[in-house]
Amino acid sequence: MGGIVVDKDKEMVARVDEIDGRWVEVSRPTGLSWRVNWMRLRPATEREHHQLRALGRLHQQQRRGMP
Repeated sequence: MGGIVVDKDKEMVARVDEIDGRWVEVSRPTGLSWRVNWMRLRPATEREHHQLRALGRLHQQQRRGMP
């Protein structure tokens, strides 16, 4: 759990939250979460890891009211 993956259908980077058989629950720092078949996932590249961390920082700043 906690691995960073890319949903090949949505072309979105996400963190693995839960695995239930063939289904994996993934989420983004914005709170968006969804279930996807594990075969539709691939490991994230280092660049995609950075993108997800940056998205998390941006989301935190926006919630605090910072530009």
